Amino acid sequence: MVKILLAVFIILLLNLNVSHSSKLSNCTDSPTDRIEVFKKWHNCLGTVNYPSGAVFTGEWKKGQKFRGKQIYTDGTYYHGEWKNGVYHGKGIKTSRFFFDKEGVWQNGNFQIRMKVDVEHFIGEEYCVEKGLVKGSAEYNKCLMELTLLN
Repeated sequence: MVKILLAVFIILLLNLNVSHSSKLSNCTDSPTDRIEVFKKWHNCLGTVNYPSGAVFTGEWKKGQKFRGKQIYTDGTYYHGEWKNGVYHGKGIKTSRFFFDKEGVWQNGNFQIRMKVDVEHFIGEEYCVEKGLVKGSAEYNKCLMELTLLN
């Protein structure tokens, strides 16, 4: 009975997360590498290709990265919340295929290690990168573990 209730809770949680992101439209002229374009983006989903080779894809508010994933040229990426162009809020910084830091960031500095609600960000992608097959018991366990907060 507890497993059924937990499964229903997770399904409801996933539906809430999907409805949030589906309300956002694509940003005008996305993808872009021009600052004058993305500085005008607000409440939309867009991609910026930076001169360094880094790529950010995610949600924009008032011309700033708000929530999303930035991939750097060395394969490192940060997926989470942003403020004033730096990591701020819940997020995960990963080097290649293992977690370096998972938790809360403030003004670009790592603050507190904790399990974050990565299903909202990258749960499915993470479980697939681990080599798990969608629909398998291991895949479902992976998603369930990632959605539960410590």
